[in-house]
Amino acid sequence: MIYPNRVFLITIAVLLAPIFAKADCLPVVHSAGGLYENVSGGYDAFVPGIGVRAIDITVTNPGSSQCRITLTQYGSSNGDFSLNGRGDSVDAKLFFDSGLQHPVTDRPATSASTWTLEIDPGEEVESELFITVPAGQFVSPGTYDQRLVLNVIDADDLERFGQTPLLVQTVVLSRAQLSFDAAAFSGASGQQRTLDFGELSSGETRELVFFVRANGAYKLEMESENGGALKNQFSPNRNKHWRVPYTISLNGRNVNHEASDKRQQMSVFQTRGAGDKANRLSFEIGDVTNKAAGSYSDAVYIRVDSLN
Repeated sequence: MIYPNRVFLITIAVLLAPIFAKADCLPVVHSAGGLYENVSGGYDAFVPGIGVRAIDITVTNPGSSQCRITLTQYGSSNGDFSLNGRGDSVDAKLFFDSGLQHPVTDRPATSASTWTLEIDPGEEVESELFITVPAGQFVSPGTYDQRLVLNVIDADDLERFGQTPLLVQTVVLSRAQLSFDAAAFSGASGQQRTLDFGELSSGETRELVFFVRANGAYKLEMESENGGALKNQFSPNRNKHWRVPYTISLNGRNVNHEASDKRQQMSVFQTRGAGDKANRLSFEIGDVTNKAAGSYSDAVYIRVDSLN
């Protein structure tokens, strides 16, 4: 039978199962950040090897259940990141362990052999992350930094709890080194070379080659023990007949000095160099007319100092 003027109300009941949230785990992560330093007090590109520096991580749990968390670094598949400054960048890497076997990547690290923190309700746990900055990065002196954002990950279901900032900073130190061998730079001083002129004659020249590597401007200082002259080893006095003057040029440019009786310094300013360019220091003997017979010598000390 049809009832055109009646409306039948059909009620569909839907039973929704209640969604129980995981018991309260509320990790609060604080990273101290920090300054990367190697043995020289900042970052020294000329210090060999890889130094390791720790960053303190503190996690508190004001919730009512235990937290198991790990951290991930957004966009890094191998722990790499860059510190930026002055138009240059410094490569760095972030690890869970001081042994540098487990980098902090964009994938959760939940294995017991890597880094999973367990924090009971109301407790605080301290741990560390480790930074490395490889040696030999030839960049300008100054401050380099990076603000990383680390994800805080639930180690059980791999959901993200939140994020924590991490400031990493280093000061690149101004450094300059001198060597007579481009392939053998070291921090050791006291390298020596001897220029033997044989029998002296006016206008005779000899050349000394050395190399400088520096990550900024530097100053070369040359100091003549005998005031810019060769001195007769049997000289009883400072008479000019017992002294032979000489001139110095560096890479074809004269280094101005005047021969005198006193120890003398000569300075030359240079700019950043990678240590692969030869510097040619030329010595030209002055007038030997009427000089006393004998053996003549001088000691010239070359020192390099960074200016930044």
